[in-house]
Amino acid sequence: MLTVKDILSVRPFSNARIVAGRDGLERQISSVTVAEVPDAANWLQGGELVCTTAYFIRQGLTYQIPWFESLIKGGAAAVAIKTSRFLHTIPHLILEMADRYQIPLIEVSIEVTWPVIIESVMQLLSHEQARLIHSSADIHRKLIDLVLSNESTALIAQEIAAMIGQPVIIEDVHLNTIAHAFHDSCAACHFRLTETGKNVIRQSKFYEDVLRGLVKEKAELLLQEEPEVRNLVVPITSNLTVYGFLSVLYTKQTYRLLDSIVLENGAVALSFQFMRQRMLEQTIQTKATTLTQDLICGQIHTNLMGDPHFSYMDWSKPLYVVVMETFWNHAAQQDNWHRMNGTVQQILQGELNKNSNQYLLGFDGNTVVILVGMPGQDSSEAPVHLADMVGKAMAEVESRLENGTCKAGIGSMARKLSHLGKSYKEATEALSLGKIFPDLGSVISFKDVGIHRILSLITDRRELRSFTEDFLGPLIKHDQKNGEDLQKTLHIYLAQNGNINKTARALFVHPNTVLYRIKKIQAIIDRDLNSMDMRLTYLIALEGQRMLDRM
Repeated sequence: MLTVKDILSVRPFSNARIVAGRDGLERQISSVTVAEVPDAANWLQGGELVCTTAYFIRQGLTYQIPWFESLIKGGAAAVAIKTSRFLHTIPHLILEMADRYQIPLIEVSIEVTWPVIIESVMQLLSHEQARLIHSSADIHRKLIDLVLSNESTALIAQEIAAMIGQPVIIEDVHLNTIAHAFHDSCAACHFRLTETGKNVIRQSKFYEDVLRGLVKEKAELLLQEEPEVRNLVVPITSNLTVYGFLSVLYTKQTYRLLDSIVLENGAVALSFQFMRQRMLEQTIQTKATTLTQDLICGQIHTNLMGDPHFSYMDWSKPLYVVVMETFWNHAAQQDNWHRMNGTVQQILQGELNKNSNQYLLGFDGNTVVILVGMPGQDSSEAPVHLADMVGKAMAEVESRLENGTCKAGIGSMARKLSHLGKSYKEATEALSLGKIFPDLGSVISFKDVGIHRILSLITDRRELRSFTEDFLGPLIKHDQKNGEDLQKTLHIYLAQNGNINKTARALFVHPNTVLYRIKKIQAIIDRDLNSMDMRLTYLIALEGQRMLDRM
């Protein structure tokens, strides 16, 4: 883009004199216009060299100050004025305003005509436009060549930074840093990579609009801790997919049109880069899903086991099977479950990488099957660590997906590949029981489901209903008739192993109230609850009733 300083080099300005606003010589010029009427500023679009004889404002400051202010507000880049014809002397207040707003005031000779100035400036602008078009094609070619040559995103970041001469940061859609190019001494750059710096972007309406597909243009955001630094953010998109963001950090340097060209082409090149990477990742993930499905179905000699992408897996080591389901209540997220699964995959991989280098993810809709090997697998602590790891990943998923909930079941350790089918079945059963019995938690290990494992083996629901009615029928009828909930008291009493005080605390009542209720329950059911066999029978009946109520 041409600057005021550039146009002063053309012949019509050879005898011109800068009388004020010298600090604005780097202001960019987009066009040239003549202004001789009161409302001239209404026609400005910004970046104009305004030429005037000052005819309209010759009558004094009453007209001069408002008129010059209107040019400033209209975005004039500079003012070329023939003072000798009507104004003779530029008022001191006008000079002060030009200096304050850094609007160069150029005094030109009366002999120079406006058509000559307009022709010279427009010719210069035309040459500049041709140069920018050529530069744009060259920039596009260089950046696309990097992508086609399979170069890293880090190298693309370095190339963009070199073209602009400013620090560059490339992030994914969640603002996780992918690559950056800046000097280690750049404090603002390091701040921008912190969570506080990223939150400047996350909390902006621009970020929200980009994720919702409402805007694809760049935005300029100020870093709160670094007020002198402007963060220019460009979304990296392709069709309806947002891949990430390209950020450039400016301090006091002027933002040039060439920089805009570099950023636009950089965003396009990076969209190709991310699209190619995503296609490769999707291909690998499809293979991983197929391999996972083969293994849990007993096809332990599938050719995919020898695929180079899975060479990191040591198939001789034991594995656990985890089955996780994610539920999205938000309609928009349900319609875009592919993107949601991408988020789930990213979070799971991040958590798994902290704990294991032996894992495989298989996706089927909103269900993920994880085959994972844990360090110290023979230790009794391994399943505990696995449940903790899965729980942390699920908590992160729920925090990232609006109204999202997760449940997971964990099977027993499969020491051989042929045992993976059994572990998968156990994980699936544990997950199903977790849906029926929410108090089991969000991560359920099959080995910990206890009495619920027995209930899950009962396939004849009519037999289960007959069993619960035999033991709970009178109590259910009493509660329905009298509006009481003695079943709840009995359930908690049995779960607390018959401890009156613990039951009272759980129900927030006095121990005597619990004693009264238990005596009443025993009278209704006509059974002795002091017997361990009878307590177990009624606990099974109550859990069975809960299962039937949720089916």
